[in-house]
Amino acid sequence: MQAIALPLFKITVDGALQVRDALDRATIDHYADVFDRLPPVVVFDTGEALLLVDGFHRMAAAHARERTHIDAVVHDGSRTLAEDYAATANATTGKPLTRQERNKAVLGFHARHPDWTQRQIADAMSVSQMTVQRLVSVVEVKSALPAETIVSATGAPHHVKDSHLMQVAAAPQEMWEPLVKEAEDQKWTVKETAEAVRQVNAIAAAPPEQQAPLRDAVKEKKWTPNETQQAVRNLADERVPDSYKERLLTGEVNPVGVTDDGHYALMAETVERELKDAERDDALLALSKACVALATAACFTPDDIVSRMSFDDRAFKVAHVPTYIAFLQDILRLAQGQTRRLEAVR
Repeated sequence: MQAIALPLFKITVDGALQVRDALDRATIDHYADVFDRLPPVVVFDTGEALLLVDGFHRMAAAHARERTHIDAVVHDGSRTLAEDYAATANATTGKPLTRQERNKAVLGFHARHPDWTQRQIADAMSVSQMTVQRLVSVVEVKSALPAETIVSATGAPHHVKDSHLMQVAAAPQEMWEPLVKEAEDQKWTVKETAEAVRQVNAIAAAPPEQQAPLRDAVKEKKWTPNETQQAVRNLADERVPDSYKERLLTGEVNPVGVTDDGHYALMAETVERELKDAERDDALLALSKACVALATAACFTPDDIVSRMSFDDRAFKVAHVPTYIAFLQDILRLAQGQTRRLEAVR
């Protein structure tokens, strides 16, 4: 299309059509130096105004050069078409958009074209469909939640950010608000939020009448999402006895894998958790580990150990040594007393 020289005062520079957060001063100065070699700007004639849609830096450079006219390609179209053109003008050319600018442009398309598929928006903005899906999911979660869930009454920023909401969007909608509140109260990381969503989705896969007891069992036994998914499979598996299913729903037993020949096997993460729990609650095992650590330390001389200590080690760790020694002496005294009583009985 042929460019024409338009008076600057006839071109409307509408900030709402500028996808960038701000103009770059260095770019304006550079364009002012090479102004006569720049391509024409693009303008949309909506019938009400000549809207600038591409060339905001060039327009600013024209003003810096005190030009009265600028070469422009003029298209006829609605404001919506003008907004679409402005959003895509720098998607693949010119100074790359920042992530925030790109996200704003994507969500602008979603707002203007609610009937468009995510693939259509992705193609228009030259981004992946996954990017569009994530951005749109955050908007959907925010629109479904009470305002105070996203912004505190004092205006202070919440712990939960858009990255958390992207994870929450994968859960059933009725769980969005409780998940967001829990993430806020517990200060969950994005990874912890994702795990909680997996847990919710695993429970949601069970029949409605089993979901409440299953949720209680998960809380009591601290099952991982993988274990919960296996529990749901066990509940639906005809090979698993009803008596086991009943105990599974009360948390008395753990979910099991069932082989093709009908044998049962605990999941590896179940075994690992049970061993850690047993280790944590086993005082004798903890004492045995402490003795092994002391035996290892005894292989070095006191000078070797002290010379390797940092200031913090000497100031804090060593400060507790008398308490540990007194604790071991109490154990020794009690053990010796019991030994003497046993020998007296014999």
